[in-house]
Amino acid sequence: MTGAENRDHPGGIRFGLLLALVFVLLAGLLITSRDAYLIHIDATWVTTPYNRFAYFCDDIPACLRIGSSWSWKLIAELMNSGIHILGISTTDGATGLTASDIRDNAERVAAVLHRLLVLAPVPVAAVLITRTKPAAILILSLAFAVMLGWSPLLYRPLIDFYNLFANWPRNYWDFSFALQFYDFVSVGFLFCLLIRLARPQSPGYADAILLVLIGQLLFENLGIVAGIAVALRYGLLSAGPARWKPALCRLAASAAASVMLLGVMLALIQANKGADPAGHAVTLSAYFESYRDLVAENIRSLPIIIANFINLMTLPLVIGGLAGLLLSRIDRTLADDPRHPDRLAVTALSISAGFAVTICIGFFVNSYQSETGRQILPFLTMLTITSCLTLRWLLARRSRRQSA
Repeated sequence: MTGAENRDHPGGIRFGLLLALVFVLLAGLLITSRDAYLIHIDATWVTTPYNRFAYFCDDIPACLRIGSSWSWKLIAELMNSGIHILGISTTDGATGLTASDIRDNAERVAAVLHRLLVLAPVPVAAVLITRTKPAAILILSLAFAVMLGWSPLLYRPLIDFYNLFANWPRNYWDFSFALQFYDFVSVGFLFCLLIRLARPQSPGYADAILLVLIGQLLFENLGIVAGIAVALRYGLLSAGPARWKPALCRLAASAAASVMLLGVMLALIQANKGADPAGHAVTLSAYFESYRDLVAENIRSLPIIIANFINLMTLPLVIGGLAGLLLSRIDRTLADDPRHPDRLAVTALSISAGFAVTICIGFFVNSYQSETGRQILPFLTMLTITSCLTLRWLLARRSRRQSA
């Protein structure tokens, strides 16, 4: 690095505090404006969705998100234990709060802390994948811009433009749909993947399986996302003509681990129903039967669904590309690591491709007539980062060719 680059490199206590402040402010705006439960005062609105998924209940696929709930319950139980150890729960009357009120407040605070904790990989990734302080702030702001939702000043002209060529659907609400707690978890996990897979060292079998198992516990599609991302990243960035064989082997090992864990979770959910084996088969049959009409409706509405996905993906691609132009000017990477832009772009693209595969699978088990903007928010967030890093990579590649 040059002296100027070293002075501007992300790091130091002051910059860390600044980045943390920006992160807390952006996360606070996100929670305030788009959270589906914390906007309610009643504590049961906050805790019920967590507690519902925190055990092996009888709801498929909701109860496959048990890891997202466990991470909140760990924080909540630690806070409740602290209240009892410090004797805070016995101070009825002094503050006008009963012991029950204090416990409810603890769970509310735990819910906020949980959201901050699971989103923490976003600023961490912003620092680790950049070389300058302005670049780190740019990546952090770009990710939250997507999660906060686009202004009508942006998406209304976009839809009006498409309407010049066809009778275009106007699903404005998809850009600002209320979020669930597991949506925050999914975004955080994708940035954890970005942090790990952006390292120069290719992930081994143990890394791949661990990432898949964690993802599978957090949300039903994240195990697939992790497995595909690891395989694509290995195949695209490794050297040698036979590199795709170990990439596919990693994918196969990841798939086996994901299927095994999913089988265990489904067995526990079925056992929790208390039915006999025949009853379990009937339950699973009814589960798949319920999606027959859903798939038929998705097929009938395919043109609208495609148009809506175009609506949702256009701004992330455009705004991400514009951010990539700016990033190429403020993030100097070629001097110390010429392959850095290539690795980051391929990694982000691999993660986005993995999520895109699950979106295609979701066509057969999920309705894309409602909540689409919320359901694919993690994908849109990573797609924006992918667009940014890809354009920066193309510009860096052109710069290398010109200087060669």
